[in-house]
Amino acid sequence: MTEITPVQCEDVTLKMIDEDVFVSGSIIQKNPEQYMSSFFNKLHDYIVERKLKFINVNITQLKFLNSSGIKIIVDWLVKVSNLPDENRYVINFICNKHSLWQDSSITTLKIIDDTIIRKIDI
Repeated sequence: MTEITPVQCEDVTLKMIDEDVFVSGSIIQKNPEQYMSSFFNKLHDYIVERKLKFINVNITQLKFLNSSGIKIIVDWLVKVSNLPDENRYVINFICNKHSLWQDSSITTLKIIDDTIIRKIDI
């Protein structure tokens, strides 16, 4: 079984509590792939192994996500989109309704596949 180890790197935290993922801090590093890719690949494997139909990704405490971080999220979304229908799952992005960048970024990500991405404002 896949283990989801929390990641703490500079001002960034990626962690899973129960079936919810929390991303907080500011992803401003030139190459966040060093810690983000491993986390999201393991998360993907965890979800597929358990045949989960959705995952909540709470980004309400994420202050900034640069283009390198967005690319890693896009890679994850493409991986989900390419799964056979019976293995696909929905990613519920829990967003801060007062964050304009979260609104525009997650709305734009829906272009990849709007059947696997939901934006929930709180």
